Amino acid sequence: MPGVANDVTERQLAAHAAEHMAVTDLLTGVGNRRGLMKRLDQSMRIVESDPGYSCGLVMLDLDRFKQANDTYGHAVGDKVLQHVASLLTELGRQSDYVARLGGDEFVVLLEGTARREGIERVLDRFLQRVNEPIRIESGVEVSIGASLGVAILNRHAQSAEDLLQRADSAMYQAKHSGRNCYRFHNG
Repeated sequence: MPGVANDVTERQLAAHAAEHMAVTDLLTGVGNRRGLMKRLDQSMRIVESDPGYSCGLVMLDLDRFKQANDTYGHAVGDKVLQHVASLLTELGRQSDYVARLGGDEFVVLLEGTARREGIERVLDRFLQRVNEPIRIESGVEVSIGASLGVAILNRHAQSAEDLLQRADSAMYQAKHSGRNCYRFHNG
């Protein structure tokens, strides 16, 4: 019977690996849109059962990324995206969730953190770090920035999509305010 046990274990490992790949952005190693939606759904269920619980959802779009990508090529652009994913993961807590939605757009779910002061500290640190030049192995140095929008997940959120839309709207306010800054969704 050892062959049966090994077969079951191998199938379980394969299923786990397939699920991990399904929710992970292959380029950066952070979550993808599917993974984010699963995590947001979990957080929304927590909010429903615990009205005192809330989270911050940060959506960010890189400033000047397209210029860097067009100037130095996709290989350098990929390195920039990997660097930003690493920064977001490093600056977050273990309970936070980082995802790349596509292109140069990322989202961070700050679990259990909805106090504006705490979120602002995280955002200020990120903006400071993302503005530091990124040195790529090939001797290329790239400078980018980021526009960030924040929405709070609390009992007033209608859905995960609604929350993403609120963060997206706040991010565009940041872009229209001169970029390289953040705005909170009011409402």
